[in-house]
Amino acid sequence: MKTRSITVLLLSCLLPLSFTQTNAAENLHVMLQGESADEMRALAEKNGGAITHYLPIINAVGARLGHDELASILD
Repeated sequence: MKTRSITVLLLSCLLPLSFTQTNAAENLHVMLQGESADEMRALAEKNGGAITHYLPIINAVGARLGHDELASILD
């Protein structure tokens, strides 16, 4: 079975110190990096994310995701 590796970078440099202080519906700006940009785009869109940047050179996409959507991707 092929293992899947996804790198997630939170692009909001000034994230609150505690996620418990944020609204669960608030969107995060993230970069998803994996095997291919197309795979990461499909993963983000399948989980309700909005693509903001398509970065095929580094096999990544930028996306806006809610906390719950990001948690679904990371599970």
